Amino acid sequence: MRPLDFAELFRLSPNPYMVLDRQLRYVTANEAYLRATASRLEDLQGRGVFDLFPHDPNDPNNASVQMLRGSLERVLATRAADVLALIPYRVPMHTEQGVVVVERFWSATHTPLLDAQGEVTHILQHTVDVTELQQLKQAAEERQGSAAAVAMEAGVLGRARKLQEANRVLDSERRHLLSLFQQAPSFMAFLRGREHVFELTNPAYEQLVGRRDLVGKPVRDALPEVVAQGFIGLLDGVYTSGEPFVGRGVRITLQRHADAPAEEAYLDFIYQPILGADGKVSGIFVQGHDISEQKRMEAALKESEERFRNMADHAPVMLWVTDPSGSCTYLNKSWYEFTGQTEETGLGFGWLSATHPEDVKRAQDVFLAANAKQAPFQLEYRLQRKDGEYRWAIDAASPRFSPSGEYLGYIGSVIDITESRQAAEEMRRFNQQLERRVQERTAALLEANKELESFSYSVSHDLRAPLRHIMGFAQLLESRSSESLDATGRRHVKTIADAARQGGKLVDDLLDFSRMGRTELKKAPVSLRDAVAEAQRELAPEAEGRKVQWRVGNLPEVQADPALLRLVLRNLLSNALKYSKTREESVIEVWARVGEEEVEVVVRDNGVGFEMQYVDKLFGVFQRLHRADQFEGTGIGLANVRRIVARHGGRTWAESEVDKGATFHFTLPRVELQLGAEGAPARAVQA
Repeated sequence: MRPLDFAELFRLSPNPYMVLDRQLRYVTANEAYLRATASRLEDLQGRGVFDLFPHDPNDPNNASVQMLRGSLERVLATRAADVLALIPYRVPMHTEQGVVVVERFWSATHTPLLDAQGEVTHILQHTVDVTELQQLKQAAEERQGSAAAVAMEAGVLGRARKLQEANRVLDSERRHLLSLFQQAPSFMAFLRGREHVFELTNPAYEQLVGRRDLVGKPVRDALPEVVAQGFIGLLDGVYTSGEPFVGRGVRITLQRHADAPAEEAYLDFIYQPILGADGKVSGIFVQGHDISEQKRMEAALKESEERFRNMADHAPVMLWVTDPSGSCTYLNKSWYEFTGQTEETGLGFGWLSATHPEDVKRAQDVFLAANAKQAPFQLEYRLQRKDGEYRWAIDAASPRFSPSGEYLGYIGSVIDITESRQAAEEMRRFNQQLERRVQERTAALLEANKELESFSYSVSHDLRAPLRHIMGFAQLLESRSSESLDATGRRHVKTIADAARQGGKLVDDLLDFSRMGRTELKKAPVSLRDAVAEAQRELAPEAEGRKVQWRVGNLPEVQADPALLRLVLRNLLSNALKYSKTREESVIEVWARVGEEEVEVVVRDNGVGFEMQYVDKLFGVFQRLHRADQFEGTGIGLANVRRIVARHGGRTWAESEVDKGATFHFTLPRVELQLGAEGAPARAVQA
C-alpha cells in the first residue's frame, strides 16, 4: 500500500488552508485557498498576511484585521488552537464578470505547528466560507423575526460565537496576568520541560541575572555560572519529585556583566512545579526576592554588635544593657569579674542580688521610675564585690531609641567610686580643719593687729607730750637767750625746734593712720566733683604763687565715707602739687571711669615721677622715694590712701616714669551712679 502523501492531501483538500511563519508571513497555501481568494501562490509566499487581507485599503486597521491579529497572537502566546467563529472581510474572487473584491463571511481555525521543543514554528489556518449560511440567517431573521434568529443562534454559529467570546475573555485575562507578571517587584520566570527552558521572565528576573537573552534557552546555557552551584540539581529534583523547593538566604554568584567580576547575591526563592493537563510536571515556576542588601545590613549589624561586645568586654568600667521592659539583656565581662555573677544569675533583674540589702529598694525604685519616663538617671549604691566586700558604685544610664524613635531600653555604666568617696571625705575633713585653722589664725592676727594698733596709738600719744615740751622749751630758749648765743648755738636751737616740730607732725600722722583702722565707716552718697573741689580749696595756699592748671573731667557720685574720701583726694592732689612744683606750670588731671562693678578714679600730674621698680614701696608706711630736702613729707599719706580705699572694698595702684609725671588710680565699688560722660578729662580749670 502506497503511503499517504500528506502534501498532496494538503494541495487537493476542498477546504482552504494556508500556513504562516512566526512573523505571520505566507509560507504556502492550497489550491482551495487560492481559488477562494483569487490569488496565485507565487504572489503570496513571503508576504505578510495583513499586507494582503482583509482587502480594504480605505481602512487597513479595521475590526476584521484586529480580530484576525488577535487570534494569531493568541496562538503564538499560548501554543493552543484559536477559533474565529465568524469574521467578515473583503477578498478578491473570480466571478462571471472577472475578479472582483467582495465581502464574505468566514469561520477560521488557527492551529499552532510545534517543533521538538514545543515552540510554535508555524500557524495553520483552516478557513470555511460561511457567507451563504450568514445570508440564510439574515433572510430567516427578516422572514420569521427574532424567534428564528434565536433558534439559529442556538445552532452551530451560536456555539462558535460563544467560543470566540470565551477566547476573547481568556485573552483579556491572559494579558492582565502578563501585565501583573511583568510589573511584579519579585523576580519571576517560567521554565519549561525537563531541560528547564526559559519560557517567560519578568524585568525583575532580568535585572537579577544581568539583562541576558534568556527566553528559549535552557538554564544551563543561559546561566552557565549557576551550573556548578547546585541550582540545576535543585531544578531537576523539583521536576522529578513534583515537590516545591524553598530557599532562604541562598548565596549565588552571577555574571551580571560580561567584562566584570562575578557578583555575589543572596536570594529567598521558591521552585514551584507546574503540572500539565496530564497531571505530570511540565515546567517550574520560579519566584523570589533579592535580599542581598538585607544580608549586607545584617552582616554589618552583626559586625557592629561584635565590635561593641568586644569593646564593652574590654572596657575598664562595668556596662549593661536593658530591653524596654527594664530586663537586663547584657552585662559586660567587667561586671562578671567584679561581682562574680554569671549570665544566669546577673541578667534579667538578677543584678539586684549583688546590691547591698539596704540599697536594693532605692536602686530598684529609681531604675523603674526612670524606665517608665525613658529618661537618663544616675544612682549611687553599694555593690558587692566577689570577695564579699561592698563597694560604693555610681551607676549612670541613658535611654536608647531606634532611628524611628522607638524606645529600646537603656545602656549604662557602673564605676567603683569607693576610693574617690574616701578621698572626698578626707578632703572634706581636711578642708574643715584648714578652715578652722584659718579662722583661728585670722582671729589671732586680728587680735595682734588690734594690740599693735593700740600700742602704736599709745606710743604716738605718749610721744606727743615730750615732743611738745622740747619744741616749747626750744622756742623759749630761742626767744630769751638768742642774743647770748652765738650763731652756732642759735642754729642748734633752731635745729632742735625743727626736729621737734617734724617729730610732732610724724606723731600726728601716725595717730591719723592708726585711727584709719579703727574708725567706723559711715557711707553715704558723695559727689566726687564736690569732694575734688573742696580738696582744691584746701590746697589753694600750697598753689599760691604757682602756675597750676587743673583739668577736671566728669566725676560721678559714689557711695563712701565722705570725710575719708576727702582725705584720699586731698592726699593725692597734695602729692600732685608737691611733686610738680619744679615745673613752670603744673598740670593736674582728675577724672573717673565707670565700669560694670566699680568706679575708677584717676589723678595724673606732670611732676618728677618715680622709677617703677620702687612702686611696691610707694604705699608703705614711712616709705619715701625722694629725699626730705627735695620734697617734704612723712611718708604716711599714700599709706592712708591705700588703707581707706581698701576699707571701702577698692584697689590702689600707680604708674610713672622718671621726669614724666605720675598717675595714681583707686577704685570704689559701683553703686547707683550719675555720670555725664565716661573717659578722659572733659574741661580744663585754671587754678
